[in-house]
Amino acid sequence: MGSVLLGARMLLAGVFATAGVAKLLDRLGSRGALRGFGVPARLLPVAVILLPLVELGTAIALVPTPTAQWGGLAAVFLLLAFAGAIGNAMRRGKAPDCHCFGQLQSAPAGRSTLVRNLALAAPAAYVAIDGPGPSVSAWIADRTAAELVAIAACLAAAVLGALAVRFWRKSRTFARDLQSARDKLGSLPRGLPVGTMAPGFTPSCFEGGTVDRLLSTHPRRAGDIERLGVR
Repeated sequence: MGSVLLGARMLLAGVFATAGVAKLLDRLGSRGALRGFGVPARLLPVAVILLPLVELGTAIALVPTPTAQWGGLAAVFLLLAFAGAIGNAMRRGKAPDCHCFGQLQSAPAGRSTLVRNLALAAPAAYVAIDGPGPSVSAWIADRTAAELVAIAACLAAAVLGALAVRFWRKSRTFARDLQSARDKLGSLPRGLPVGTMAPGFTPSCFEGGTVDRLLSTHPRRAGDIERLGVR
């Protein structure tokens, strides 16, 4: 069970570290997300800095063994607070942009975001209750080189698989939006029917302004313009 506890700690530390850094790099988006979740305007300047710092502090606390359980407790509190805010927004019929991971992922907060936060709360509670588990250095010392290579390969495969799924979903969304735009464009009339009088227009000049203004200021050019068929 020590490996499971350590894995839960590293997973949560990675999630909170990514979220904290991404929010600090996208403070404008984080401000808009907090405003959408109902944070008062007077608290936004503090909240937009305090929240990512708390997330980073939680990530740091989860790594060392002496503070891991406190980090797990903080993670449970944050995840349940996020889930409560999302649930409250859904109850009011709103779906503000989550900006959970800054510009890395910005999507309307909904059922999937709520489920993700509740799912992460489970390993956080496990660490807070049954932790802390072994230290990183002790766990690595107990593994053989072959085991470490296999674990690293599995982690890399999992990350690449998650990225592939994400890009596949984005490509499907892009293809769907493109097809919708094509359908709308195809439903538009292709032009005026034959014999219909063209709408009125005023041609422009290379020198700026319109032809009518040019004729009024340079009468000698009227003949040239008429020969070109503009009038």
